[in-house]
Amino acid sequence: MLNYKYIKEQSELQEVLSWLNERKFICLDTEASGLDPYRAKIISLQLGDKNQQWVIDARAVDLEPLRAVIEDDQVIKLGQNLKYDWQLLHVLYGWYMKNCQDTMLAEQVLRCGLHASAGLDDLMLRYFDQTIDKTVRRSFNVFTTADLSKEQLDYAAADCIWPHMIITKQWEEIKQRGLTTTLNLEFAFLPVMAHMELQGMDIDQAQWKLVYEDSIKQLALAEQDLDDFFDIVPLRQEGLFGDAEILKPIQYSSWQQIVKALAKRGYQVKDTNSRTLALAGIAGELPREFVESLLRYRLYFTRMTRYGLNFLNAVDPITKRIHTIFGQTWTASGRLNSGQRAGEIVEDGETDIPYKVNFQNIPSDPEYRHCFIPRPGYVFLIYDYQAIEPRILGEMSKDPTYLDAFLNNKDIYGEVGIKIYGQYVGKKTPEGKLLRDKSKVVVLGNAYGTGKPKFHKKLLVDMNLDQSGRLKNPIQQITREESDQLWEKFFEVCPGIKRTLDNLSAMADPVSSNRKIYDITTALESFEDSYKKAFEGLIEYKSEKQADAIARRLAAQRAYVTYSEAIGGRKLFFKSHHRSSWTEARDHPMQGCTASVIKTAMVDVNKAIAQHGHDAVFVNQVHDEVIIECREDQAPEVHIYVKPLLEAAGQKFLKIVPCKVEGGIQKMWNKE
Repeated sequence: MLNYKYIKEQSELQEVLSWLNERKFICLDTEASGLDPYRAKIISLQLGDKNQQWVIDARAVDLEPLRAVIEDDQVIKLGQNLKYDWQLLHVLYGWYMKNCQDTMLAEQVLRCGLHASAGLDDLMLRYFDQTIDKTVRRSFNVFTTADLSKEQLDYAAADCIWPHMIITKQWEEIKQRGLTTTLNLEFAFLPVMAHMELQGMDIDQAQWKLVYEDSIKQLALAEQDLDDFFDIVPLRQEGLFGDAEILKPIQYSSWQQIVKALAKRGYQVKDTNSRTLALAGIAGELPREFVESLLRYRLYFTRMTRYGLNFLNAVDPITKRIHTIFGQTWTASGRLNSGQRAGEIVEDGETDIPYKVNFQNIPSDPEYRHCFIPRPGYVFLIYDYQAIEPRILGEMSKDPTYLDAFLNNKDIYGEVGIKIYGQYVGKKTPEGKLLRDKSKVVVLGNAYGTGKPKFHKKLLVDMNLDQSGRLKNPIQQITREESDQLWEKFFEVCPGIKRTLDNLSAMADPVSSNRKIYDITTALESFEDSYKKAFEGLIEYKSEKQADAIARRLAAQRAYVTYSEAIGGRKLFFKSHHRSSWTEARDHPMQGCTASVIKTAMVDVNKAIAQHGHDAVFVNQVHDEVIIECREDQAPEVHIYVKPLLEAAGQKFLKIVPCKVEGGIQKMWNKE
């Protein structure tokens, strides 16, 4: 299979260019001294296919003549985890690689929800029962000027062969599963996301420090309130070297100690998670002042530690900006996730790489978001999709109430509320606003597949707890009976929603659905493991005899998976022993379609920016929000075409319900 040539003279590059002139498909890979594109030194660039490979020594050969091929959108560039190669080549040479395909992304789309590994060695073992040795990769970590060894050359050239072999197998299944459109979208989105990661965001460090100092003050106040509640007088113990330590019998960061301390005062709680505390406070089972104090303590403790001065250590000394790592296809929905765990990059010898923060977990409070600012001479263009999940559900269900609200630009929460309560529901009166808040909880809760018990708890918490951890005054007491009636009334006035959600769940149910497909990864699981997992889930609501019989049947069918499908074809697969397919199958079509809408929009906007030649680039994507950094004098012109493109992307999926986007020019991370 190996048939490579080692190119280490500039004159030899012409042979590679001649070969490339005849190709519309090539495999691409790089070897470098590290995994951070801003710090790694490139050693070699590999191009080729399963028949011919070229290992080009980037230390000795000027790669600039290859730019035209790399940026040619008519030539497919295939790789494994191609995002890394894209970023490395962009940082070092300014290349913008187009028409990318990636075997890792393909596998993650193909087996979404099945938790199947997608590393190159995993894929070769899965598809070809062939083991490959990746330990040679470590030999590239030390940058030298010496010629590559035969072992290194063989390894580098092989990385142009394996992806070619794998993608051929993957495309067969991709087409069978109706995932061609989804995968092509992910391939088109890869350069947009890779570029967005490299951009990062500026942060106003002085302002961030002020927010941190306020968190310290608020934490101290909350701690004092807890001390007062527990009648604690802190003791100051002097240290041997003049330092002092404050001693307390309770550490408020320990939930176990909190539970014991409450028990001594006659309050019995099983845990102290935020929802448990809030519900106990609402029900009067715990004193209001204690609940508020502990929730505020938790809030500001998290802000002081996770979003304190240590957060500023994430500022990259090279770019002077904060960066993240986005996981493109790691989530069950296809939405982006963010942060170090979304793609660990640190390895031995790279301890100087700044931590990659989670952009999507940064508090939504204005004081935090306002710290993120555009660079001098630039502004942000920030846009947010409005009620995108309910709109998608309206499109799928064709429910008359939903269609009337969206087609006539009415407030969906108000319209559903009017049908439920038979009176005005809206923001113009206190009572109307209260009823609208309840309607919003039921609309969103049922869109996400929430059952009656969870809905009751969600309704109580959402109606009574603000973002600062304080219970509202007065408490809105909502009985389980009232909550159940609201839940049932919603489905009564919106029968299309119930019909659609129930059908989604039934189609994905491993026990009853006939819509199943074979999957090689689940077929390799043992009968015993599959039976055990299925039985453990079934015994919670079935008799032992019933659970045993169903679990045996599901274990025997472990090679087959069910799935949920979103508009556009994105799918989430469920193993035969999956426990929560009923609720996940109701939520995935909305979340999966939203993911496709936003990614399509970003691809289209990115293309338009390039066509217009504007100085604008995506720097973040959070939930239903996209953020573009744009040169200030060009922003009005860019805004003119960006908003319509974002809405047009939604209409590629929603053919009846209009897609609505709000936003515009901002001086900081803010909403209009």
